[in-house]
Amino acid sequence: MRDLMHKEYPKFLKRYGSLGPRLREDDVIVVDRAKEHVHFSNNHEMVPLLPHDHEFTKLYAVMTHDDGHNGVETTMTKIRSHYWVVRLRRLVTSIRHSCIRCRKFEGEEIRQQMAPLPLQRLKPSPPWSSVGCDLFGPLKVKGEVQKRVRGVRRFVSIRGYPNEIFSDCGSQLVAAKESIKGFRVRHGVEWTFSTPDAPWQNGVTKSLIRGVKKSLFHVIGEQVLSYEELQTVLYEIANLMNERPIGKHPTSPESNYLCPNNLLLGRSSVRPPSGPWCKLGNNAQRLRFVQRLTDQFWQKWTQDYFPTLIVRKRWHMEHRNLKKGDVVVIKEENVKRGQWRLGRVSEVFPDSRGLVRSVELKTTKVEPREASSAETDFADTS
Repeated sequence: MRDLMHKEYPKFLKRYGSLGPRLREDDVIVVDRAKEHVHFSNNHEMVPLLPHDHEFTKLYAVMTHDDGHNGVETTMTKIRSHYWVVRLRRLVTSIRHSCIRCRKFEGEEIRQQMAPLPLQRLKPSPPWSSVGCDLFGPLKVKGEVQKRVRGVRRFVSIRGYPNEIFSDCGSQLVAAKESIKGFRVRHGVEWTFSTPDAPWQNGVTKSLIRGVKKSLFHVIGEQVLSYEELQTVLYEIANLMNERPIGKHPTSPESNYLCPNNLLLGRSSVRPPSGPWCKLGNNAQRLRFVQRLTDQFWQKWTQDYFPTLIVRKRWHMEHRNLKKGDVVVIKEENVKRGQWRLGRVSEVFPDSRGLVRSVELKTTKVEPREASSAETDFADTS
């Protein structure tokens, strides 16, 4: 052993000359540069010098980190009280990055650049061609209430059948999966479910639902209404939501602003427009008048609202794609962070640009399911 250390010492001297390595009397290579300040060490002696790529160094660093799973600085301080390790920060950072427990408690959410807007939100089309569906509640109602209502049938009786319906994977909608399938086949409606645990994929609908909830809170408060009263309140709230300005907000009461009612009613409010009136001679003139109102809406939509859709509100940069085999921590609502389940990516679903936004996960407790990559913390196993 003595011969081996004497043989290795010239290599250490050449490799770590800036630290002034010295062969101690017991044939241990130590850092000589700090010999006047050895009080920082554990045994008040010059600390041994260890290369960062040696197996003993790695094992000791892992043991020190696992004793408390502290941060990088704390782990480095503990190690340097016994040994001086070259490139120690890089080693400790790597160990902490690969630690499942640390990633589970302190890992950041995986994000991917925000996807381009769907074509349904960009192209002009008749009202109700593409609609979003979301459920909220429960609400207390007085009197008898029909237990199983079919809101979609009521909607299409008034508005007609849409081309597409978008919704999340709510438990009631999933339970009615077969009924929805039959509805799609009979009426040619495409019903698209968003990825589980990715509420932002139906974000436009959820934003409007938030407005409805807020209005209900202000109007009803703690009161309990009958079914007919609640239905009337909801209709009035729907009108208020359709009067909301989109695009540029009005700067004065006289401003002519753009709102959904412009397309639905030909005017911004349910209040009758003031005169003067010009009597139209025949149906052809009336048709051209209505068509002109529609053209004016889409012209203002293109000028005032479309430019606001170009800016990405969040998730601006591209990030590393999740891959098959990655171990992830599944972020779950109403569950403490320390109790989040581990899962393994079994399938990835890249978009047309090759960016993975949804993945299929396998866990030990539930069946395989899809989850959005922006809702997972991961530990890279590669």
